[in-house]
Amino acid sequence: MNVRMLLVTNLMCFILIIPEINCFLYVEYHDQIDFTHVNITRGAIQDVAAIHIASYLEPGKYDVVRQNASEIIRLYFQKNPQAKDRYKIAVNEILQGLSMGERNVQQSPKYTMNNEQIEEGNRYLNEKRSLIVSLPIDDHQLLTAIRLQIGQFIFTLQDFYSNTNWIEIGGGVLNSLGWNDTLGFPVAQANQSTCKDCTEPSAK
Repeated sequence: MNVRMLLVTNLMCFILIIPEINCFLYVEYHDQIDFTHVNITRGAIQDVAAIHIASYLEPGKYDVVRQNASEIIRLYFQKNPQAKDRYKIAVNEILQGLSMGERNVQQSPKYTMNNEQIEEGNRYLNEKRSLIVSLPIDDHQLLTAIRLQIGQFIFTLQDFYSNTNWIEIGGGVLNSLGWNDTLGFPVAQANQSTCKDCTEPSAK
């Protein structure tokens, strides 16, 4: 696994590890208390960056168990101010990709896994991941494009957990999401009713 795929994989894992998931909005000005796309992603990037620093850039100098991510990053950037500037640019470009993902919502429900378009959303994630992997990371002119694509990928990935009942039925991290052509479980069709009137006895 190359460095880019390692970082993308770690980032996606951290994005999924949050205490609980409700339907979250895009940025803090929508909701200053609950989780949002932006603060979940920003925190996940920080966690991944800290692990990358401690494991690859300066192995043995930090303790990821005893030190939190913000401390590791602060100490590293004190010695590497140029890296701090590049980090800020990278984070902002990924968050800009999130914004692009939100703008896609009006085009199709697959971008938010709504209207039972979970399989379509998964195919979209697969295509987006393949595009990200295909872009040459050694071409610095393409780094912005790669980060924007990652942000769009993350937006839809997060919305699977936010907009479906996967968590409510006891599902954890769905490893097949965005990685396999099939999810490994049956999904209701768009014309299949998945909800019942709360007044019906069978719904209680």
